[in-house]
Amino acid sequence: MKRTILTLVVASISFGVFAQQVDSVITQGGVNDVYYSFKNGVTSEVDRMTWDIALNTAAFDASILINENAGVELYSYSTDVADWDMVDTSGFDFVNIYNSPKSWENGAFVRLASGHPDYGWGTYNMGTHNVAGSRIFLLKDRNDDLHQVVIEDMSAAGVYTIKIGDIGGANTKTVKVNKKDAAYEGKNFVHVDIATQVVLNNEPLRKDWDLLFTKYIDLVPTRTGDFLPYTLSGVKINKGYEVAERKDLPVTSNDTSALDWGTNITEIGSDWKSFDFASFSYLMTDSLTYFVRGDGGAVWKIYFTNYKGSSTGGYYFTTEQLRTNANVKDLRKISTRVYPNPSNGRFTIENNERSTVAASLMSLTGTVLESYNLPPNSAMTINATRIVSGMYILSIRSGDGDKISTQRIVIK
Repeated sequence: MKRTILTLVVASISFGVFAQQVDSVITQGGVNDVYYSFKNGVTSEVDRMTWDIALNTAAFDASILINENAGVELYSYSTDVADWDMVDTSGFDFVNIYNSPKSWENGAFVRLASGHPDYGWGTYNMGTHNVAGSRIFLLKDRNDDLHQVVIEDMSAAGVYTIKIGDIGGANTKTVKVNKKDAAYEGKNFVHVDIATQVVLNNEPLRKDWDLLFTKYIDLVPTRTGDFLPYTLSGVKINKGYEVAERKDLPVTSNDTSALDWGTNITEIGSDWKSFDFASFSYLMTDSLTYFVRGDGGAVWKIYFTNYKGSSTGGYYFTTEQLRTNANVKDLRKISTRVYPNPSNGRFTIENNERSTVAASLMSLTGTVLESYNLPPNSAMTINATRIVSGMYILSIRSGDGDKISTQRIVIK
């Protein structure tokens, strides 16, 4: 990585003067996933050929990713886990299940979910708060070996139990992963090697990086109007971050007056480059700038100046900090979940924050009907059956007021 600091002499109307940084990330042709910090440059490099699946460490999140970057593939075999010893791939239609390219919370293992309490790989139990395995998957690991896999359980205590075997159930083994283990605190995912059942602590701390330079699969339009899955080299944003894309203004401009912020993790992605067959090189999209808002409120600008594919996997770009954590207090989406909705008046609020949150159930005119306080990483079942049927607003705010979420609640 090479960094060059340039002094910016033109002040932004709303942000002030900051320094530009000319930087680069080399992924060794995509062999490495590179975690990058706007402030400190490359934080960590992870060899893609070390893991197969990644378990979400968030308290109430059941998402499980596959390592598409290393060629891992996932298929659904049966919704009856009792078929474990009868798995037979003769005549089986291998239909790929992919990670969502837009969300960390929608990994391949949960893509077939129909909605609470069905989490794709398992079913949530309201009594025990465990998620019990309900689907057998076939998984082709990064070494092209085929396994059958069942996520047998995710306990309320945060312990995953994963059953892995050869096709037909031979050599069945079990691995347990406690996502609340102190070793994974402050990290997004914990990785697992399916063939060896080894649990890997690969990721840097969430607070230490902003962007991930990686490969991922997305649906790409063809000349016939169809969409085909295609492996792309690009950039993802960290959990809890927001990003905005700006076109048709010079990349030197700091005008953010018309930005449309969103949480699509591949909004930066790979669209900033295109391959030119005439010169057999990559061209940068003109006047394309991205703005990234971190979990603490800091805003950074990034635009790309070059990309070298093949065995290099080199990203070349310029960044600039526009806002610091200290000089802005943005209202950002809070990490909570409410289900079921609609309900009969009984519904559950999950607080995935590390601090207590305050929730208020209000009428559409803003009258507060009930208020609740939820401890960190907890779930509370609300009994509002005495309230007349209709539509209401549930407002949830973090203790420091930095994060807020509002949504409509329907009581039948």
